[in-house]
Amino acid sequence: MRDRLVSSKDYFEKYFDFNKSLTYACEQNIKQGLIPIERYYISENLIFQHNLELLIAQFSSGEEFSVLIDQCTHCIDKLSEGWDDRLTKFRKGKPSVIYNHYYNNQYYYMMWLICFTVLLNVPNDKLQLVENILLKDEIEDELLYYIISSSTKKEYKYKEGSMYKPAKYLFSKKSIKNIKSSHVKKYLSNWYKRTNQFTWHGSGNNLEEVVKHHNVYPYFGYWCFEAAAIVAIQNIDDSSFRDHENYPKDLVEYYRSNFS
Repeated sequence: MRDRLVSSKDYFEKYFDFNKSLTYACEQNIKQGLIPIERYYISENLIFQHNLELLIAQFSSGEEFSVLIDQCTHCIDKLSEGWDDRLTKFRKGKPSVIYNHYYNNQYYYMMWLICFTVLLNVPNDKLQLVENILLKDEIEDELLYYIISSSTKKEYKYKEGSMYKPAKYLFSKKSIKNIKSSHVKKYLSNWYKRTNQFTWHGSGNNLEEVVKHHNVYPYFGYWCFEAAAIVAIQNIDDSSFRDHENYPKDLVEYYRSNFS
């Protein structure tokens, strides 16, 4: 077990079954024609999200890295099927103006996947799929491009800064390429409370009661994957915060042992 909030392996075993049932329901909606074909993209996006949440739950439960790599590559395949800018790109007004930014939750799913893609060093063809979507969407976000560039070894044109609000506490007044151990430690200390605008925030609250009375399994882990990615990429000393409950130190150790 890597998770600190849930101590029972049994929870995650039941979570896996619950998650797979959600994915199966979406797949059947498409297969059986239960939703109009012009709305398939909604179910396909949900299938991608469920698969990425499963990957995070697998990490939380202590699964081997070979399992995580397989699931990550599967997530990338589902990303290519279910990433549609009708759901992902921020729009405003009537008629709507489409911005080169993602909606908050969609941003987080993309960032999670990019972090896993880099830290697990997935095959190049899968990395290319993620990169192609990011470039197609013309997203203006320094954090996403910085992390993925560590694997693609390419330079990208983007505006400085990030639409991800918590990131401003990490590098808004400094270069993202020169983050120090003290910056990451401070960032982690306030990270969770600054993610309260995301749908998964609070999913671990009163978890036993939620499971008992509603028979749902909403929690898959609270992990600051962007901190792990930056620490790994820049080889930052993490000794002062490596035991922080939201810091996925095993991913950093795996990256350093295999790819740095």
